[in-house]
Amino acid sequence: MGSFNTACALSHVSMGGGPAVFIPLVRGLFNKGEPIDVSGNTSIVSNEGPYTFFVALCPPLFGQMTDYGRLENVEDTPTARAVARAFGKSPQEFLDACGDSQTAPGFVFRSSGGYVQVNERVGGCFVHRRVWDEMSTRFLDEWGRDGRSLWLSDAALYPRVLTMMGFEQQGQDLRRDRYKIRWVHPLFPRLTLWSDGRWCCLEWPGMRTRNGTSCYSPRDVARMTVTHGGGPSRFPWQVVKLLRATPTYAVEHDEHLEQVASLREIFARSESYMKGDKGYLASPGGGNLFAYGLDPGFLDRFWPEVSTGGLRDELVAWWTFVSNMAACNQVLMPSYNGYQCGSPYAHRELTRLTTEILDETIRDRESR
Repeated sequence: MGSFNTACALSHVSMGGGPAVFIPLVRGLFNKGEPIDVSGNTSIVSNEGPYTFFVALCPPLFGQMTDYGRLENVEDTPTARAVARAFGKSPQEFLDACGDSQTAPGFVFRSSGGYVQVNERVGGCFVHRRVWDEMSTRFLDEWGRDGRSLWLSDAALYPRVLTMMGFEQQGQDLRRDRYKIRWVHPLFPRLTLWSDGRWCCLEWPGMRTRNGTSCYSPRDVARMTVTHGGGPSRFPWQVVKLLRATPTYAVEHDEHLEQVASLREIFARSESYMKGDKGYLASPGGGNLFAYGLDPGFLDRFWPEVSTGGLRDELVAWWTFVSNMAACNQVLMPSYNGYQCGSPYAHRELTRLTTEILDETIRDRESR
């Protein structure tokens, strides 16, 4: 008998009961399909980030972790209800199946035929509830800035964001090379914004050069608009407040959901809806947010909830958490039982040393 602890997937602190988060996992890119040839080179270099080896079957479930490594007293959340519908099991039965490494329908990638359907063995990992609550709602980029806020986000200048900022679309100029969509702002009449649907550049009368006019975040656009737009000396504070409070992933969710919805019907009617190297479930239209850390079959299983925005908040929290995993160079791996009860003293000493190293790194960076 006895009990055991598992390690938190992000902080690696030992967990032996209490409030916890469980992430159902199936094999990822480097852990499925054909064997990896590592002869002569034992390193695996990947841009897949946290989901190199395993990906999430769905956003996490919440409950109480037992000292035998299970999750009980599952909280009633949109994800829990979606799991019950998608798998025909109660959330507790689904979690018990994950604990027993049972199988569920899934997809694996074969270089000869793209994604093919298989029965995937499902496992999972735990996250300390306090770690999840913090790391799913806040993200700091490599310069310590708020990387979750739309205000500072690069490459998120979708039409819906420009509309939030008060810009109005006024036709297109098809003679232009890239930025063909014209936008104007009623408060800043001297300025014209040209967009390609995600990136943009600004122009104004008397401009001598295009250098410095390309804008990649709402903050950049606001600054250039105030400087050259011939309007107020400050961008409307209500808009700035809204942009600061809006998670980037919430906007990207809405943007990519429109893309998926428009393509899904087309592919669903086709003879084989698994097209190309990645298939539309993973990457409709050449890449989308729903491929970020999630199993390729996620959209197919949970489309009734996703299509109505029913999992929007859960997905925004999930993508924020995975971004923090990437920022800490961590990967999703199934939980394991190592040292039976864990040693908080050993972990505290490791944390102290890690903090010292990080403090030195940050001091060096900020002194440059």
